[in-house]
Amino acid sequence: MGQRRGIAAILAAAAACLVIATLGAYGTYAILDEDAFADRAVSTLHSDEVRQDLGARVAMRVVEKRPELMRGQSAIEEAATIEAETNPAFGTEFRAAAAHLHHVLFTDANADASLRVTGSGAALRERLRQMPAG
Repeated sequence: MGQRRGIAAILAAAAACLVIATLGAYGTYAILDEDAFADRAVSTLHSDEVRQDLGARVAMRVVEKRPELMRGQSAIEEAATIEAETNPAFGTEFRAAAAHLHHVLFTDANADASLRVTGSGAALRERLRQMPAG
C-alpha cells in the first residue's frame, strides 16, 4: 500500500514537472521570443474589432492634440481603420514597432516603451486628403 502511494506521488510530481515545463516552453515562445511576439501583434490586425479600435484610438489622440478637428473625428477614425487594413507598409512598420517595443521592454528598464508606427502619421494625412469631403 505504501509503495502505491509512493508511485502515485512520483507520477503526480512528474505530471507537475511536465505542466511546468510546458508553461515554461510556451512562455519562452509567447513572451520572450521577439519575432513570435511581433508576428502575433501583426496577426491581430486581421481582426475587424482591432482595426476599428485602432482607428478610434488614433482619432481620439488626434482630436486631443488638435481639438479643432473634433468635427472630423469620424473621418479620422475611418481613415485610420482603412489605412491599417489596406496599406501593406502599415503592417510592416507595425511589426517593426512591436519588435522594438518588445526589445525595449526586455532590455532597458528606463527607455520609453511606446508603440510608434513609422510613417503612419504621414500615411493617415494622405488618406484623409483622398477621402471625399462631407
